[in-house]
Amino acid sequence: MLDRLDRLRPPPLLPTWLGLFAAIAAYLLYVGPFLVPDTPAYSFWADRLIATGFDYPALVRENGSAASLAYSLFVTLVAVLKLVFGSGWTWALVMLGAASIAAVGALLARLAFRLTGSAAAAWAALILFAASFDIMQWAECVVSDPTFLLFAYAVFLMEAGRILRGGRSWLPVFAASAAASLYRPTGILLFPITAWSFYLARTAGEARARARVLGLAFLAACAGAASLAFVWQDASRWPFGFARLEIAAISRTYGQGQVVWDRHGTYHAPPGGIADYWAITADRFMHFFAPGAAEYSLSHWAVQLLFYVPVYAFGGWFVLLLLRGRTGLGRKESDAFFAALGAVLAYAMFHGVVQVDFDWRYRLPIMPHLILLAAGGVAAALRRTPTSD
Repeated sequence: MLDRLDRLRPPPLLPTWLGLFAAIAAYLLYVGPFLVPDTPAYSFWADRLIATGFDYPALVRENGSAASLAYSLFVTLVAVLKLVFGSGWTWALVMLGAASIAAVGALLARLAFRLTGSAAAAWAALILFAASFDIMQWAECVVSDPTFLLFAYAVFLMEAGRILRGGRSWLPVFAASAAASLYRPTGILLFPITAWSFYLARTAGEARARARVLGLAFLAACAGAASLAFVWQDASRWPFGFARLEIAAISRTYGQGQVVWDRHGTYHAPPGGIADYWAITADRFMHFFAPGAAEYSLSHWAVQLLFYVPVYAFGGWFVLLLLRGRTGLGRKESDAFFAALGAVLAYAMFHGVVQVDFDWRYRLPIMPHLILLAAGGVAAALRRTPTSD
């Protein structure tokens, strides 16, 4: 079947976007916008932003938390939508989110083809993307995540383009990465992820050398995560004035033994010694990749496994090939996949330390990267399979 798909043309960009957007928009017209617990806060701060004449420093002082600055660009978007659409701002936001999700799907299929030269890999990426409940479930929610998904993926496309072509300035990429930290708190991860891509683009090395560097960076991150356990034991040990409220909140979740937010079947007993804190961090890291929770219904598990089994099977196999330098791809194409792998590990480590949100909301920005790695596995499988007539 895969070899037959490979004889097709890859998914065309504009029709693919239109098809995905039409399908998501039709679903939204049926269910309507869904207000989550965070929605009133976004609405309130957008109203305050309008009332103060977009006085950002005043709102940061009023809120007294670093989180207000980290959401400032998204709250600005909400404020603009309120000014333009009035009470219909929630509809405007979810439709903008639908357009964003559709754009990521179309661009992902295009990148999969560009990196592998395989139409089957591009179609596999598109099919997996469209079949991902963990992506599509957020389309109806009045949150920042769907639009941030496009923001984060656009930064990755800029990185991949420079890795493949070289010679272009990285200043716009780092500027976009810095701006992402003002859209939602986890946007801060895009800056070190961009630094990893910059390293890949500006250095020449074999895959095994790349794997060693990535492994050393991961070990350094593990050491940092282990040292932070002393802060989670006692938040007063945090040496900086910045983000004290957030650090105290994270410390409380560790004190509860929390692994996945509000999925109590994942919780540990309240920690005692430092080893208990390390165990919670390690479990959070592993749960970041979990297909679902014990509380999921049988049908929900079926949907999740239909997606994650091929993604993890093809993607895991491809990562092994990538680390060993046996993908059959050129060095630049392999480096683009190394960039995707670095992003996955960065998000997983960060949320392993900080928090894995309810139903894996924080995994959304690297879902395209997981699918891209699986698409690489599809292309590698085709190269190793005799073509049938």
